[in-house]
Amino acid sequence: MSRFLFLLYFCLIVILFSSEVSGQAYHAAKIYQPGKAVLSDAYLVVDEGKVVKVCLRDELPPLMPVIELGEAHIMPGLVAADSTVVGASRETDLSMAAHHHSYDNFDPWLDYSKVLEHGVTTFYLSPNRNRLIGGRGAVVKSAGSRRDLLTKGDLRINLTSSALNPPDFFRPPIPPTAENPLLPSERQAPTSLPGASRALRLAYSGVDNDSGGLANSRGLQDWRKSNQLLRIVVDNADQARVAINLAREWSSPLVLQGLARATSENFLALKDKPSICLVEIPMYAQVGGPSDYFDLDSNLLNTISESSMFALKPGPYASWVLLLEAATIARGFGVSEESALQSVTSVPAELLGVGERVGKLESGYDADFVVLDGAPFEAASSVREVYIDGALVWERESVKSLSDNDAVVLRAGTLWTGDGAPLTGGVEVLLQDSRIIAAGHSVPYPMGAHVVDAGADAHITPGLIDSRGFAAINNSRIPASVDISKLNISSYFSDNWNHVASQGITSVVLGPGGISSSGSRAEVIKTSVMPGDFSSVADRSVVFFDGNISDRAKGSDLAKQLERGKKYANEWVKYREERAKWESENTLKKQEEREKEERELRIRLAQEGVVIEEDSAEEDSAEEGEEEGEEETPEEDVKVDPLNGLWEGTIEDERFPESVTINVYLRHEGRDVTAILSSPDDPSGETLEVEGGVYENDTIHFEFPTEVGTVMIDGVIDAPDTMSVTVSLAGIGSIDFVMTRIEIEQPGGFKPKRKKGKKEDGPQPPSVDPRYEGVRHLFEGRGVAVISANRIDEIRSALDIFSSYDFPINVMGIDYSLELKELLHQYSAGYLMSADTVVRNGRADEVPATYVQADGVPLAFYTNKSKDSAFMVPAMKLATSYGLGAEQALLGLTSQAADILGVADRIGRVKPGLDADIVIFTGAPFDLKTRVHSVYVQGKEVRQ
Repeated sequence: MSRFLFLLYFCLIVILFSSEVSGQAYHAAKIYQPGKAVLSDAYLVVDEGKVVKVCLRDELPPLMPVIELGEAHIMPGLVAADSTVVGASRETDLSMAAHHHSYDNFDPWLDYSKVLEHGVTTFYLSPNRNRLIGGRGAVVKSAGSRRDLLTKGDLRINLTSSALNPPDFFRPPIPPTAENPLLPSERQAPTSLPGASRALRLAYSGVDNDSGGLANSRGLQDWRKSNQLLRIVVDNADQARVAINLAREWSSPLVLQGLARATSENFLALKDKPSICLVEIPMYAQVGGPSDYFDLDSNLLNTISESSMFALKPGPYASWVLLLEAATIARGFGVSEESALQSVTSVPAELLGVGERVGKLESGYDADFVVLDGAPFEAASSVREVYIDGALVWERESVKSLSDNDAVVLRAGTLWTGDGAPLTGGVEVLLQDSRIIAAGHSVPYPMGAHVVDAGADAHITPGLIDSRGFAAINNSRIPASVDISKLNISSYFSDNWNHVASQGITSVVLGPGGISSSGSRAEVIKTSVMPGDFSSVADRSVVFFDGNISDRAKGSDLAKQLERGKKYANEWVKYREERAKWESENTLKKQEEREKEERELRIRLAQEGVVIEEDSAEEDSAEEGEEEGEEETPEEDVKVDPLNGLWEGTIEDERFPESVTINVYLRHEGRDVTAILSSPDDPSGETLEVEGGVYENDTIHFEFPTEVGTVMIDGVIDAPDTMSVTVSLAGIGSIDFVMTRIEIEQPGGFKPKRKKGKKEDGPQPPSVDPRYEGVRHLFEGRGVAVISANRIDEIRSALDIFSSYDFPINVMGIDYSLELKELLHQYSAGYLMSADTVVRNGRADEVPATYVQADGVPLAFYTNKSKDSAFMVPAMKLATSYGLGAEQALLGLTSQAADILGVADRIGRVKPGLDADIVIFTGAPFDLKTRVHSVYVQGKEVRQ
């Protein structure tokens, strides 16, 4: 057989099978079937709105299309045996109204999304709930084209106190006559339980003793012929006995509803047990609501289950749609999972008389089912999708408030918060909106939260901090003037940064490789951020100072640097004060000017005959010099300058989420070049004028300082109106692109407008001096100082100098000793130690960090310069095998590090309100057998 014939034959077979296969299957992790075992990795097959079967993969029909639901669980749609959709007191004032039908009050066009949101696919329509005989109930679906299941259902009778003392009955004659006069209103029964019993028996026997009269009697006869259930609402055992006696006398199957205040002993004492009970679960949606608070008898449900089936409904103080919650509470009373599931699905369906259509996932039943995030009675589970008659009628993503839900619940066996002993025995942490919302043994579960269960052996810790890192980039190439926070330097999509983040290092103190005596400013950088997110812990600095001052007249240079920095900081304080004063005065001045202009305008408008002359100078100047018939002289040929004009280019780079278009006006006079830069993508329309460029031999070069370091622009005109451009930033990286000249400047044309400062613009900020920016942050309370020195006398001199100022100081670089301990305690300073913590002392290896923390000195770890930050976790693992306690290691990488660096209000602990930087270990932190399970930076999981 040729290849072509084989393919044709195969296609015919596929078409043949496809024509025979209809419907589709839904694949879920688990499928729940009331009364049957739960099936794992199963398929629900649906065709034409009906359930075909629930099966495993090998039982699927050939070529059956499958909708993959992943780790979701499927259960039958919930059936509410009672609801408050209809049945209000205003629907009738008759004490007995068996002729009333609740279906007549049903509005199918209302929005039932709140019902579907809780997984309720079928619900009961109640007649008047506060009358002795409310009428006939009905059963409908929450959505779909075939919503009516039963339009005339059970007869509802209420024996509780809410049905006593109904309003007097009054119907005025229209019109009143002598033969049909106005009569006083009639008192209606009942006023007591015996009175209710008597009134019901008389009505059933056909005696017209009530204002319901003939209509009620006919309604009762119609119900008797229908063979529908008798639903009687009761609160206690006395009322239950009356209900049972009535059902026996009327030869009717009985449903007892309520029983919330009954006890198991009361139920056992009943002679004729009802076949089905609808038990109210006390639930209280508000604190301090009802004064008659009570709870369910702990043995009642299990006692009922021995002789009767039971369905569940929320009590009157909670919404009737909370069926899963009611069943979960029942589980707390010892009810099995199977019975709890049946109590809100198959049993209420039987109770309502629609048990052959809904409440189960069996062949021939309506394909009404709910897709959950997890098991039905788990706190983490919520409704994801709802299907009625096989059609999707509600999905969680359709709710606007949940469509962007980024909530994550982390589960593990142990939680290290960063303070005190760890929590054990099962823990949870809730992350949302880049923050930690809750942490403990149990946390709230927002609807739609993603649950990550790492297992009972896993440990959750705060994100780890490298207190002076060399992560992903070469720090030696970063000039001291660079403001790293402006670079958005870390990236979720960068392999280098991702490697560091995946090792559990969520924050790195990053700055220039060298340390100067004037202060090298570093910043706390997040190691993995999404495009557009701010990568640094904003407005916080760590300023490193070279403390090797033994040859500098005992630190006079360092002291002078601090004094100059203080003076520089004071200039900024003065500027802010003057600026605030000027803005206040300027606002008042402009307001006075506006008021003056308005007064003058009103005066001018009030004067009749005043003509306001318009300035026509522009029109005159436009017409000046123009004469008719004047001959135009041809322009001389002018050599086009290869540079001057408007250039346009588009920058495209994987580091940018979108391409950026830039426009540059270039003009040179000899070698001097001026440029005005703008971008049509910038909605503000701002421009940047740059002078000092050099033009020579078809090349241009600009170099100018910015907030993020020195920017260099080099361009080569390698073809007419085409320029290859390279933009580099602070020696860190560069971008190449091509620009095209789109407008050629003629002689005397384009002249760049020079921006000049104006007095009316108010006080201007001081010139930024990169040498003292770090010191300014210290004096403004936005930074901490770290002194690096090798000798104890240098540390003592530096600490003495810094102690004159009120900002936090810390020490690094020097080996730990008793003398250093005394100095650190004296000056309340912290100690930064290299992650290479294992040292050889004589013939033994030891870990000095153990002595540091034993002496009560705050400790933080940083990376050895020859390694990157990803090295820290392996180094700590090795140190713990040499005697460093895992808890001490963790403190030096989390809470103590955050305290030393001045960022404890953002990172370093698992605490509500802090950044959602979390590490999950497969076992105890820093155990050699332990691996990193997953890492979260600002609530987003790091790629592994």
